[in-house]
Amino acid sequence: MAEALSWQNRPLEAMYPVVFFDALRVKIRDDGVVRAVYLAVGVQADGQRDVLGRWIEQTEDAKFWLDAFNEPKTRGCQDSQSSLITASSFGK
Repeated sequence: MAEALSWQNRPLEAMYPVVFFDALRVKIRDDGVVRAVYLAVGVQADGQRDVLGRWIEQTEDAKFWLDAFNEPKTRGCQDSQSSLITASSFGK
């Protein structure tokens, strides 16, 4: 668990021209229910992709999204030229 927290809090690049936010539906062993794992993926200018963060949340509310959008800034990402939320996975 400490390794996962260290990864989640690692420093990020200062700039990602594009950041994607999406969700995967996975069965969690803890209680056998299907939950969403939310991901943020940043694309660097050279095309390299970095997973910026992942979150497992019970609810997908405004506070969650505000925190998810702001977390990369606390880890050094100063700017992205555009962000995209892919809605195809949400609400299923």
